[in-house]
Amino acid sequence: MKKDQRDVSVLLFLKTRNQDVVIGKLCSRKQFLPHEIIFEILSWLPAESLLRFKCVCKEWYYLIQDRDFIKKHLSRTPLLMVYDEDERAGLSISGTIQETFTRIDHVSGVILEKGDLSHNYRIRNPITRQILFLPDPHKGTVEISIYRCQSTYEFKLVSIYRDKKTSGMQGFEVLTIDVDDKWRSLKLPGSQECRMNLEILRKTHKAIYYDDGTDFYGDVYCLDVETECFFINTLPQGLFSDLSKVLAVDWDGCLAYADIVEEKLNVIVLEDYRKHRWSQRKIIVPLAFLREIQITDDNFLAPVIFHSNKLYFLLLDDKLFVYDIQLRKITETNPVSWENKSLYTMRHSLVTFKDMQPEKIPPATDF
Repeated sequence: MKKDQRDVSVLLFLKTRNQDVVIGKLCSRKQFLPHEIIFEILSWLPAESLLRFKCVCKEWYYLIQDRDFIKKHLSRTPLLMVYDEDERAGLSISGTIQETFTRIDHVSGVILEKGDLSHNYRIRNPITRQILFLPDPHKGTVEISIYRCQSTYEFKLVSIYRDKKTSGMQGFEVLTIDVDDKWRSLKLPGSQECRMNLEILRKTHKAIYYDDGTDFYGDVYCLDVETECFFINTLPQGLFSDLSKVLAVDWDGCLAYADIVEEKLNVIVLEDYRKHRWSQRKIIVPLAFLREIQITDDNFLAPVIFHSNKLYFLLLDDKLFVYDIQLRKITETNPVSWENKSLYTMRHSLVTFKDMQPEKIPPATDF
């Protein structure tokens, strides 16, 4: 009996490495493998495979849709660069009107979309093919972001709106998915009247950063989405000689500003927005690959994200480069668009919410 168990468990590990899992015997015997081991093995598999494995047995069915399992699986899911249409055909919340939904934002494998006719917002998981329609935000809404809180694992939406009743004063709302049935007001710190035109500067896994785009050394409003509190920070002056070449970057979850001078990337990082602490020295990254890329004033190279020792650069309207800092070379290059599809980073996940429904795709129309 022990020999048989050992042989089958080895077979399981060998097969999972090729993403071809032999699962027939796992549920045929009670306690063949401890629950913790099954949890560990399955959490490394692709989301598409796990959806099929839900029909193996009741244990797997409940495990794969367990909140802790989904969280662990998401932490092990690689960040992918995928092509997807900006627009997708769908049915309105009533299920009777066919309309086009436009991708607004995305996080952790789910996409925030807006209908072009009803103006309803919905969340869609393209892997599980489920959707959730959201309560209507303020009528003057101009921008919405979706965010996943790191410690609580709650998903929240943050909206910016302009209220015509108060002479266009700007306001914020927040909605916690699976908790709130309507949007809640979110106030800026102190007694500030928000008549500015704040826009998203950067969204990272630590916070959402806003500014009004008028003054480079002006205030940056850092929204800690978990606590729903704003913190105001200001970039120290004199750090960059040519502000026209400085860009905001997601530096491993922190807001950073960077420019490229003489084949070097110079970065200053807001290390702690709560304590208003910036990095004491600039981070300097040699970029030897610049000699191989033709850069002009109309087609400049922009750093976008730094994550896991990799820098993502966008060559405007052309390509996305992935530069490995340790290897000091480009490891991946992708066109920004392909066959009218847009390139963006995405994780395939099993994330789901209460009241999510199967996505109903309207039939194609022949002209």
